[in-house]
Amino acid sequence: MPELIWRDKQLKVIAPTALTLDSIVFPGGCGYPQSEPKNRLIWGDNLAVMAALLPTHENRINLMYADPPFFTNKKFAARIGRGEDSRKPKQWKLAEGYRDDWTDLDAYLDFLYQRLFLMFRLLAPNGTLYLHLDWHADSYARLLLDEIFGADRLLNEIIWTYHGPSQIRRAFNRKHDTILSYTDRKSTRLNSSHVALSRMPSSA
Repeated sequence: MPELIWRDKQLKVIAPTALTLDSIVFPGGCGYPQSEPKNRLIWGDNLAVMAALLPTHENRINLMYADPPFFTNKKFAARIGRGEDSRKPKQWKLAEGYRDDWTDLDAYLDFLYQRLFLMFRLLAPNGTLYLHLDWHADSYARLLLDEIFGADRLLNEIIWTYHGPSQIRRAFNRKHDTILSYTDRKSTRLNSSHVALSRMPSSA
């Protein structure tokens, strides 16, 4: 089957980060230490964090949703103001957001490859991975996932359509993202009535 090859392609040994407990929050206001928290929110570089989770969570995570940089080669701003007119973005108060710019395609593919392989290792045998991208890189990602999971493990290609104004004037508008869903085994049952997908706005 086809395989993507780029400069210095190889799986790296990733040094795990140290996970340090910052705070414990109980929505009801009580419970600790009699009952341990059921969930964790981890802040940090997901590559090092996933490496740190391997000893305790390998083959144990049932659902993974990844929304990585799209290979847009842009630098994004974060909206920090409140109460501005949403129709007048030039008046918004902004701060530096995140960078989605790369030296070349090789750098982006290596960034994605290392992370997708760790996701594969963390995913449970009956789990599913959802990878959210758009036209910039979804075709590359599908080949990477075919290599890591196997082409027969593609569960679905989900098209996320959206509306709104577009600045494109010389071609058809780009009005969808692609979510690639892979599983670690052939038989996976989806209860669609229990699935709800949402995406945070870019200003979040």
